Amino acid sequence: MRAGHLAVFVALLVSAVVVVGGDAANILYQYQCDRQSGFIFDSYTHNRFGYVHSFSGLNSDVSIAYNRPTPSGAGCDPSIMSAQARGVVVGVIETFTWAGGPTDGIDIVFWVSWQSATALKASQQSQTNLPSQITFSASVIDYDLASQQWFYDFCPAATLQGTISRLDVSLQPEPISYGIDVNIYKVAMTVLPPKNYKFVLRLASSPSNKLNKAWGSIGGGSY
Repeated sequence: MRAGHLAVFVALLVSAVVVVGGDAANILYQYQCDRQSGFIFDSYTHNRFGYVHSFSGLNSDVSIAYNRPTPSGAGCDPSIMSAQARGVVVGVIETFTWAGGPTDGIDIVFWVSWQSATALKASQQSQTNLPSQITFSASVIDYDLASQQWFYDFCPAATLQGTISRLDVSLQPEPISYGIDVNIYKVAMTVLPPKNYKFVLRLASSPSNKLNKAWGSIGGGSY
């Protein structure tokens, strides 16, 4: 491993957990996002937040007044930039988890509108309607106190494709925040990577400590 790559690797350990599987160690990337900041941004709190920007099969978006920061999106999926410009997203992320291996699934818990929740619930209840292949895009945004900059903890280089192995949709309403009479609904999903294609996931622990990793069964490891 080159010295530069080693420095980035060590820096990422600050916010990641080492898990050992098989003959190699993978890094567990687990981001806990502040749900309220995703819907109602407060520039003074500097909380981490994240979005599901696109998801095949959903026709309704969660409208958000996008007054939140837009980090430099160089190399990120263009649909992320488009969603930021339009101020609409599919859902607001609560947790994002990836075990770090090219064949590991991505787990996302996120919150959606009633229209999106009922559409996904119908798919969950009828396995014949559950898409085996989906496309989606998501990002996690964080704040670096040292440099006082917003940056992407996670963003894909292109819209991702994969297979849903788990889809749980709750129709139990929860308000966005105390005193706000707008309800949202919880969705948990696991998406497995494709077996014949490799995507690039862009990860970072600060604006300057960045790492690209492969997601998909062709090849693997870091770039």
